[in-house]
Amino acid sequence: MPRILSVLSIAIACTSCGRSDARATPAEAYIHWQDKIAAATGLPLTGPYGPCNRVEKSGDESVFVRLPTDQCVKMLPPQRWRGIWQDHVEGQIFCPGATKECPDGGAGIWLDHPVKERGSDRHFGGVYAVDFIGRRTKYKGAYGHMGRSDYLVAVDRMISIKEIKAPPKK
Repeated sequence: MPRILSVLSIAIACTSCGRSDARATPAEAYIHWQDKIAAATGLPLTGPYGPCNRVEKSGDESVFVRLPTDQCVKMLPPQRWRGIWQDHVEGQIFCPGATKECPDGGAGIWLDHPVKERGSDRHFGGVYAVDFIGRRTKYKGAYGHMGRSDYLVAVDRMISIKEIKAPPKK
């Protein structure tokens, strides 16, 4: 047992061991110790897919489970957000404070929004003015699709969403 504790202590202290990706989410961003160690060392303690991913047993089968972001990484308290949300197929940009469009390059924020649950009738490519209550990830990291965003904002309650530019027709 003391040997295991020594290895875990070294792994936790080594926040960049085995990590060459400067955009990776830092170990201190994670809530669970297993995810902290996996982020710091690259060791697959929670399953073969990295932090926040789990392989759980369901009867005789193994099932892949991804923890929701707010159950995996530390989030700031809820606050009111207003801005522009550009909804793209494999990426999106949320620009707090913008009123008509996102500046070039955007703000590097992924919006985790229930609109994406609308179903098969969803058309990507629209631009929306949004006003909502939400929580942002506490630490800069790699969030959203393919880890392309520096932060993620989880929408807790949408106050209003107004279409500024309609998505292209199918």
